[in-house]
Amino acid sequence: MAATLQYGRERAHLGRALLNFMHIARDAYAPELTLGEVGDLLFAAIEVFVGHAFERPMVLSELSRNLEMPRGAVRRKLQRLIEIGLVECIDHRYYMTAKANAASARSALGAPSQYAVGHKRSVQNGHRRQT
Repeated sequence: MAATLQYGRERAHLGRALLNFMHIARDAYAPELTLGEVGDLLFAAIEVFVGHAFERPMVLSELSRNLEMPRGAVRRKLQRLIEIGLVECIDHRYYMTAKANAASARSALGAPSQYAVGHKRSVQNGHRRQT
């Protein structure tokens, strides 16, 4: 018999939200990628984004340490993000490119997700309602 998952539904909703985010990010920034490729690059891109957004762009060794990955693996991910046109390296520091400001990303992040799964209940304005 399969194991019972503690907080299974709650964790499943978080998992679905992450997958939805991956679909949205892929469709907005790099529609040619598979979801597997997005998953492989996602955390490196987020680290670069956070450093850039807080005006503290990181060098390879910082990204490697934060991602808890070997520098060579992080370098390959960054190189792929550069090829896609989402990241650039200036004076050994990594930044997001203007592609991160794409209109398609703004509209995708502000619009209801086409990937959302219909649920019996949803939360709107802090109140639960039946759908």
